[in-house]
Amino acid sequence: MIERRRQPVPDDLPPHIAELVGTVAMVMAPAVTADLAQMTAFLGAVEDGNPLFWDEDVADELAGERIAAPAMLSTFMRPERWLPDGQAPERAMELHYRLKEWLGLDLAIVGDSEVAMFDPVRPGDRVVTQIVLDEIGPELTNRLGTGRKWTLLLRYLREADGVLLGTEDIRFFSYNRAS
Repeated sequence: MIERRRQPVPDDLPPHIAELVGTVAMVMAPAVTADLAQMTAFLGAVEDGNPLFWDEDVADELAGERIAAPAMLSTFMRPERWLPDGQAPERAMELHYRLKEWLGLDLAIVGDSEVAMFDPVRPGDRVVTQIVLDEIGPELTNRLGTGRKWTLLLRYLREADGVLLGTEDIRFFSYNRAS
């Protein structure tokens, strides 16, 4: 993995947040097991007709079997919205929500995201997600309000063998609305 250049950690951060920068702050267990029904439903929803994902002969030749579309990678870490036992499910990117709560910030937008793919998700795979607080900036004010920018690095790993399937950098601005 490439060494990442981080901006300095702001001095005004609470220590429990500052110590998370650059570490795997949270690991999310697999939400679902990848299967062909999910893959086909996703492809139909986005109208992706690539034969690699639909034609068994093409998939066998190119990938050894049918695989998930790369755009599906983050879907395997999305927890259920409701659980029958009444328990509240964990939120996708839980660390983001905790940062907002710890810093007293109400709103957030995604500035941009970048995905890198390394190995495809295959039927039967379960995907573990490591969440790293890659960077967090100083407090700033812009036309949206006052808050902070931070970057989360999500590492998606195949549960069975620990192989890195892909990464996703997501850059947020979390803030309280300007009056």
